[in-house]
Amino acid sequence: MSDGAFLLGFILFFFVVWVASGGPNHPISFAGPYITPITTVGVTQTGYGDPITGINIGAARTDLFSIQRSVTGLKKEVQDAKLFGEASPYKGMVTISWGNNLGTTDPNQEYITIKAAYNAQPNINISGWKLVAVSNDRSVTIPYGQELLSRTNTNTGPIILHPNETAVIVTGKSPVDVSFRENMCAGYYTQSKTFYPYLSQTCPDPSDEYETFYTGNEYKDGDCESFVATVNRCNIPSEKGKRLSSSCYQFIDKYLNYQGCIDAHRGDARFWGNSWRIYLGREPLTKSHDDTRRYGDLWKSSKEAIKLVDQNGKTVDLYQY
Repeated sequence: MSDGAFLLGFILFFFVVWVASGGPNHPISFAGPYITPITTVGVTQTGYGDPITGINIGAARTDLFSIQRSVTGLKKEVQDAKLFGEASPYKGMVTISWGNNLGTTDPNQEYITIKAAYNAQPNINISGWKLVAVSNDRSVTIPYGQELLSRTNTNTGPIILHPNETAVIVTGKSPVDVSFRENMCAGYYTQSKTFYPYLSQTCPDPSDEYETFYTGNEYKDGDCESFVATVNRCNIPSEKGKRLSSSCYQFIDKYLNYQGCIDAHRGDARFWGNSWRIYLGREPLTKSHDDTRRYGDLWKSSKEAIKLVDQNGKTVDLYQY
């Protein structure tokens, strides 16, 4: 037998064996390179990678997706940095912590809350800072205010934030015609004015005031004590139709009102609140108004970004919704 015929017979023999063992239908024929070498006859071996290239397709796809996510993340970081602009030295010290009813047609129902960090530097003057709508570059300046809200004094000064203090910045007009720092007596204004968001009523309890400041004969003036017990916090009582002693009237007129509360408690440790109420003074827009500095919406109701910028035009914080 010639060498050629012998070689051909040898190849034909192995071909028959291959077909008899499953041939092209055997799993190992298309599994690709093996993870482990063939050691046991009749046991299906597990392959990996592409049958031609030997590349692990699953791992390659995972790596590709990871790279794509990283690239997308980097793009967003670049976009956010561009949107943020030049950072203020106050970045991280003061942040926009909340926005409510943004884009509403009633500016008195719309507000943003900013907060000074607990480790912020003391005495941050925010008057003169601006809030800027990124969508249209419309801006509004944070005004001056009264630290101690007064019924008679119209003077205002810089609004100072201390560490861990907040400022509720309402787009509309102030019910008391000025921005102010909250105090334990300010709730008296809620008897005749509407505040949004709600102004807490932390005034001293009238019965406690009676025990502390009433100067008449309390043993003989049970009617006064009983009447005062019916008075709610932060409410100026109406004595109309009541038969009360002159000492009782004097007590009510002196202590159970805003100014009397201020005079009696301004030195108390818990007198000052930790929040300002700031009003930007904008009014609802009507067809007769064309002054966009004073009337109309500041922010879109959605897909908006609001910048808080310092007196030098550098960005303190960015709020997106």
